[in-house]
Formats: sequence, structure tokens, C-alpha cells
Amino acid sequence: MEQHNKAGLAVAHMLEAHPKIEKVWYPALESHEDHKIAAEQMQGFGSVISFLVKGGNTETRKFIDALELFLITPSLGGSESLVTQMWAMSFFDYPEQFRKDIGMVDNLVRLALGLEDVEDLIADLKQSLDKI
Repeated sequence: MEQHNKAGLAVAHMLEAHPKIEKVWYPALESHEDHKIAAEQMQGFGSVISFLVKGGNTETRKFIDALELFLITPSLGGSESLVTQMWAMSFFDYPEQFRKDIGMVDNLVRLALGLEDVEDLIADLKQSLDKI
């Protein structure tokens, strides 16, 4: 869990500062709407991060396809790092209007970080973002 917490915080900070990322949800970030209560209740913040890639479906797919260390899967993880484009993996069989009504947008991505070196994960995310 120590590695998950360390990696989660480092990756969340990198994503939040990246110009091709619109928004990041990770409770350790002060920008998270529930940061204060999370900090009071949690000893660590884990390694699941959600974020919006600037653009839409096309840019998000390019980003995900360019990743080299992350496996594309709807799972929440194990020892390897995983990536999910939420609408395509978990909401693909729902009508587009329903997805819009519940806020499920095309550019929402979820990462479940594994136990790889955090600098390797960050480098992979950056090289992939550079391709969109």
C-alpha cells in the first residue's frame, strides 16, 4: 500500500499540472472537493486516479493507445498498472443520451496504478500525452 499511495500522489500531481489534462480526481489533491474530509479520515489515498483528457474521444483513444506500460482493462488492478476509458469499457451499451445525462463523458479515464516504478509510469504517461 505504501507504493500505491506514493505512486498515486506523484501521478496525480503530474497529471494535474499537465496542459493536456482538463481535470483530475484524487482525494489527496487540495483541488479535490472532498480533500479535507479525506485527509481527516484516510491514512493513505491509494492508487486509483480519474481524469479528463483535453479534447474528446479521439484524443483520449490516442492517449490510451500510446501507453506502453498500462494494460487496457476495466479492472481495478493487481500488481500491474491499468487504464480504462470509462464510457467505452463500462458504459458502451448505454445510449449516448443516458451517458450524457449521468455525466459519463468520452474523455474520462481511470488509472489503477500497480507496483511499477513511479518514474517509469510518469514517463509513460507523459510520452503518451505528447502524442495527442
